[in-house]
This record gives sequence, structure tokens and C-alpha cells, in this order.
Amino acid sequence: MTAEQERALRSLNVSTEAFEALERGKMIAVDLDTHGGEQGIAAIQITAEVLRCGIIAISDPGGGLPTFLQFRRKAFHLAKAFGHAEVMFFGASIINARLKELLVRHGFRVAHLEVPANLGGGIMEVCERVYPIPERLGGRDA
Repeated sequence: MTAEQERALRSLNVSTEAFEALERGKMIAVDLDTHGGEQGIAAIQITAEVLRCGIIAISDPGGGLPTFLQFRRKAFHLAKAFGHAEVMFFGASIINARLKELLVRHGFRVAHLEVPANLGGGIMEVCERVYPIPERLGGRDA
């Protein structure tokens, strides 16, 4: 693993112990930093084909969009560090029907993914969409 990859993983709260699981292509759960709300939960999976990053749980009233934008920027840095040209973003177990409908109207598709083992395993419904990495990445997340 390169120093750039390690920095990008640490910016997303990936512990050293979780590096091995990611290297095997497993999806892991990590703490999601928010903008004033409670700590959230995100998930990351890196394979040769795809970098998948998603939000599993968040409670950040009024801060949801800034939290997502910060998470997205860090995920783009991670994808770039691992040589990916795009990121598959997802939101899991969306309980707000209006939000789910909005996501689907904006190009997200409903899919089912494995729940990370450190969250108990199983299957979760997600709304996912592929985003290309912008040529210019802002922030200092890598």
C-alpha cells in the first residue's frame, strides 16, 4: 500500500486493522464525520473493478449536504489513490420515501449489497450511482 493510499484511507477513518479486509475486497464500516450531528456510519469497498463508498447511517440535521460533500471529496481522493476513474456512491436503508424517489429521479438505482461484517452481516437495500472523479479535486483529503 502506498503512502497516498494510506493517507486517503485514514481521512475516511479507516483503521490499520481494516486495511487487510479492504485489500481482500471486503466492504467495511467506518465512522462518518458529520458537520455538527451525531457520528454517522459509512462503508467502503475497494476491488479491482470498483470503489464503492456509501452512507449507512447519518443524523445531521441541517448538515447532511455538507457532510455528504465532504465524504464525496474524500472518496474521490481515495479512488484516485487506488487508480480508479470513478466511484460508486450509495445511500443505504433510506427510510425517507421522498428522498429515495428524489435519488432515483437523479440517476440512482436501487440495488442490494452485503452489510459489512463489522455491522453484523446480511443484505441491505441501497440507492447507488457512479460518479466520475473530477479532474480537479479540492480540499486536503489525500
